[in-house]
Amino acid sequence: MPKSGQHVIKIVIKIKKRVLLSRNTRLFIATIYATTIRPARNNLSVLLSLFLTSD
Repeated sequence: MPKSGQHVIKIVIKIKKRVLLSRNTRLFIATIYATTIRPARNNLSVLLSLFLTSD
């Protein structure tokens, strides 16, 4: 697994600890997980921009 993928997983785990795991939250986490693990390098910058803009 690429290091960038592991980094995103750590971010997701931090979010998991903060947010109650409602269905929407689980879906969000699953979507982030799926989109970062498979094409990690292509989507990483897009996902990081989403994290930064969605406070």
